[in-house]
Amino acid sequence: MYTQHFGFIKKPFSLSPDSEFLYLSPKHKKTLSRLQYGIMSQAGVTLITGEIGSGKTTVIQHVLKSIDNNCAVGLITNTHAAFGDLLSWVLTAFNIQERADNQADRYQLILNFFKQLHAQQRRAILIVDDAQNMDTQTLKELCLLSNINIDSEVIVQLILVGQPEL
Repeated sequence: MYTQHFGFIKKPFSLSPDSEFLYLSPKHKKTLSRLQYGIMSQAGVTLITGEIGSGKTTVIQHVLKSIDNNCAVGLITNTHAAFGDLLSWVLTAFNIQERADNQADRYQLILNFFKQLHAQQRRAILIVDDAQNMDTQTLKELCLLSNINIDSEVIVQLILVGQPEL
């Protein structure tokens, strides 16, 4: 119906976010600007909150298309304690194939990955969507990842996206 009447190439309303249909209302422009500034300024943590269906994930998808190659981006979606521990999520988000049997080894794999990126003059951006689903302990672990620095440089940026209760 919409495609014929409005001349769209594809359906505009679907359950999954599509950044091609991003409408930049004043609030979305402000959110997009803050997000881009956080990435550009290499902020340790950037927080984006909004109600369900307000377009947070769509804005994130839009930004992902514009991030240059000097950044390695890991994306964690649909967070939930039942999915396993945070470090396993991070390994998967950055497509780190090596396996580790315990938390300390997983942490070391992540640290080595971040150090390799830094040696290549690249940086890591970890985006956690639906972060409001994480329990307090997991959020604390996530904050510890944001403390990974080399000299005075932040080598991993966190972007937390979630509902207002985050």
